[in-house]
Amino acid sequence: MSAASSTTGGSSGGGSDATPTAAAGVVSGGGGGGRRKSRRMTGANPYDPFFSADAKLVGSSSLISSHNTIEPTDKVFIRPPPMPSVHTDGRGEVWNLKVGSYHVDAETYSRRINLSHTKKDVMRHGDFHPNTQCAFIFSGKVEVWAPGSEGDTEKKVYGPKDYIEVPPYVPHIYNYLEDTIMAEWWEDISTGEGAHFKHWFYAPYRRMVDVSFVKTTAGEKGKLRVFREVGREDVLDRDLLSGDSGIPKKTNWVSLLGAAAAVGAIGFVAGVSVAAKKS
Repeated sequence: MSAASSTTGGSSGGGSDATPTAAAGVVSGGGGGGRRKSRRMTGANPYDPFFSADAKLVGSSSLISSHNTIEPTDKVFIRPPPMPSVHTDGRGEVWNLKVGSYHVDAETYSRRINLSHTKKDVMRHGDFHPNTQCAFIFSGKVEVWAPGSEGDTEKKVYGPKDYIEVPPYVPHIYNYLEDTIMAEWWEDISTGEGAHFKHWFYAPYRRMVDVSFVKTTAGEKGKLRVFREVGREDVLDRDLLSGDSGIPKKTNWVSLLGAAAAVGAIGFVAGVSVAAKKS
């Protein structure tokens, strides 16, 4: 397994008719949304020869041993961004949010969900995870690339209200065909609960994502803003300063409405995910 760092900054609902697009591939959920298409890459592709050797490894932890697997070494990629925070660059923005919790070996961890806006003609990811990556599209259109059963790349298009599920150890690229708003989260395949974020880059895909990043951002690194969480003590202090126990005298209604919208979006995604698992 080779070790190298990437130049790209930041990594950045459900249906009842989930079916795999390939032997190791992506699971999709219905929902209303865009018309979905599945097709194979055509013509000469310099990346496809890599898959012939890795095809039998895709979907299992053995893929980590492939010479095409890159262990991230840049500190930006070794540890996921703190929550809450937002990463912005020429591709768009990714909000790293905390919602609920999950348990591993009697320890409690905060559950991560990313809400992102990505511009048209941008690529993200080019990696794989030891857990299930889930996504729900609110608006826009995304083409998901993943290795097919014959060592090539298969592509599938998803639109509004579509649910995407990438199984563990399956390399993937998200190719944004339109400006897109979506949510992403990670789950343990055995428990269905939240899971620690961990990933490896898959060189044939990551190179393409890096090229897209340089083309979109002119190589300019993104910016990460970390927000301080507001605890109960902060709220009480603010109320005392306002002179009463109600709403402070100066209220930022735009921020309140934005926060309410974010909470509603997270609740909607969680509900759709639960419905997909029950169906």
